[in-house]
Amino acid sequence: MIIGIILMVAVLAFVIGWFVLPKGRADDTQTIYICKKCGTPTTCKEGGCTICSCNDYLETGLKPSYVKAQRACGRWSEVLKQHFYESQVIEMTQLAHQLELEKKQATNSITTETIAKTQANKKTVNFISGIVAVVLVFGIIIGISQGCEFENDERDAWVCAQNVVENHLKSPSTADFCSYPEATITDLGNNKYKIVGYVDAQNSFGAVVRSYFTVTLTLTESGYTDARCYID
Repeated sequence: MIIGIILMVAVLAFVIGWFVLPKGRADDTQTIYICKKCGTPTTCKEGGCTICSCNDYLETGLKPSYVKAQRACGRWSEVLKQHFYESQVIEMTQLAHQLELEKKQATNSITTETIAKTQANKKTVNFISGIVAVVLVFGIIIGISQGCEFENDERDAWVCAQNVVENHLKSPSTADFCSYPEATITDLGNNKYKIVGYVDAQNSFGAVVRSYFTVTLTLTESGYTDARCYID
C-alpha cells in the first residue's frame, strides 16, 4: 500500500514537472528524490529525510523546478496519506464491527443451545421423577394391602380361636375373652396359626374362673380346620 502511494506521488510529480512547471531554469538540473517511508520529496539525500530521518529514497529522475515540485508533491502526498489513513480506519472499524457481530451470534448460539439442553434435562428429570413417584405409590399400596391382609388373617385366627375355646367351656355364654392386643398370635405358615390367651367364664359350679388356652388351627376360605385346643 505504501509503495503504491509513493509511486502515485512520483507519477504526479512527473506530470507537474513536465507539463505545468516552467523548464529551462537553473534548478531543472536537480534530481528529485522521494522518501519511501513518508513520501517527502527532496533534492538532497545527505543526512536523511527531514521528516522521518529515513535514508531510503526513490530516485524519480525528474528535473522540474524544485520549489514548485516540492510544494505540489507535498500537498498531494498529504492528501494521499490522509486518504490511506482514513481507509485504514474505515477498514478497522468494519472489522471490529464484524467481530462484535460474530461474537454476539456465537453468544446467542451458545445461549440457545444451553437453554435447549436445560429444557431437555428438565424433561428427563421430570420423567424420571414421575416414574419414581409411580413406583413409590404402588409400593406403598402393595405394602399397605399386604399389611392389612396379614392383620386381617390374624384377627380371623383370633375370632376362630374364640369359637374353638367356647366349644370347650361349660358356660360359653358367660365367656369374657382377653382383648386382641393381649393375645399372642403366631403365624406358623401355610395359613396355620397359634393363638395364646385367657378367658373368664363360669364353671360347672357357677363360679367365674380364668382359664388360659392355646389354640392351633388352619384358616380356610370357609372358616378354619384342624383346630386343637388346650385349656389350663
